[in-house]
Amino acid sequence: MPIQSIIESFNKVLEMLRRGELPDRVISELLDRLPIVEIGDYARALEHNVDLLVRVLTARMFRGDVDRAREVARRFTGFKQHSAAITVNDLTEMGVKVRVAGGREEEVLWRLYELFVVDVVRTEELLSPPDAG
Repeated sequence: MPIQSIIESFNKVLEMLRRGELPDRVISELLDRLPIVEIGDYARALEHNVDLLVRVLTARMFRGDVDRAREVARRFTGFKQHSAAITVNDLTEMGVKVRVAGGREEEVLWRLYELFVVDVVRTEELLSPPDAG
């Protein structure tokens, strides 16, 4: 589940609590079930990702423009779905300098992607414990 979804859901619940919109039994149940510490960890992980991307962007593409780099980093890390592809058009709209790879370069990039899927994604799937449900 995307970090943003967890944080947004938590913030909605907090807002409902502030407004007194939840019955006491629901509040009690939520407090028993909400992983408060983990939600803080998720928020810090998201901010860490933004900081890392800002460092990369300010080292090259947005050298000297930390504000612009932070804006782009927040947009990159703000996608609501892990499966949402970031397209060339998305990048162009963000002001990221991008070009479409072709020929040998495209083949090498595709091969790197395939290696990633085989070596990282599938390995993680094999090492993950089976679902209890």
